[in-house]
Formats: sequence, structure tokens, C-alpha cells
Amino acid sequence: MHFDALPHNIVRSDRRVLFVDWPHARLGAPFVDVLTVLASAGGTGIDLDRLLAGQSVVTAGTEPAVLDGVLAALTGFWLAGGLAEMPPGLLPVAAAKLALGRGALCWLQSRVTSTGSWRPSCR
Repeated sequence: MHFDALPHNIVRSDRRVLFVDWPHARLGAPFVDVLTVLASAGGTGIDLDRLLAGQSVVTAGTEPAVLDGVLAALTGFWLAGGLAEMPPGLLPVAAAKLALGRGALCWLQSRVTSTGSWRPSCR
């Protein structure tokens, strides 16, 4: 798995999609990369659960609670990175992590809300 499948590491051309920047590659569950890509679009209004359902080959046999747990870990990682002290030259990195964390939190909140009547404010 790539383990850093975020928009800044994905290059798209007319014919193909390339994943670049592999220093964190490792063995693991491929659904982690799928969650990472989808979570990066959290808060955009895209139906991420519908897109996740379309990834049944990658998520086959994975309990929803496991997906939510990994999504919660990604969310916490990004929010912590976004709130950490950074040298002035790295402030854009902190802002990007904070944006990722907020979007992932929005998706996570919508996934774990059982009644469906409450919708997080995702902007």
C-alpha cells in the first residue's frame, strides 16, 4: 500500500493515474489507501459512502467498524498534525493537514451517526 495516497501524491493525465512519493510504502490492508483518498474529499458534499461501496473488491470482508476505526485514526493523525507547532516555512503543511482532518472528521461523523437525522456542518 502507498500509505500516503493524498491528492498531492496523485498525478492524472488523459490516459492514466499515477501515484508518486512512495517513502512510506508498506505491507498492509489496501482499504487504508482507499479510505485515505476518499477522506481527502471529506466535507465537499460528495457521497463518500457511495464511492466506498463501489470499492467492494478492496473492502470485502472488512467490518464497517474496522473502516470507521481506521478513518478515526487518519482523522486524529491529520488533526494532530494540523494543530502541532510548525516552523513558519511549514505552516502550509499544517493548514493542509488541518483541512484533511476536518474533512475526514465530517465523513466520520456522518458514518457513526446512527439516527441519520443529524448532519455535521462541513465547510
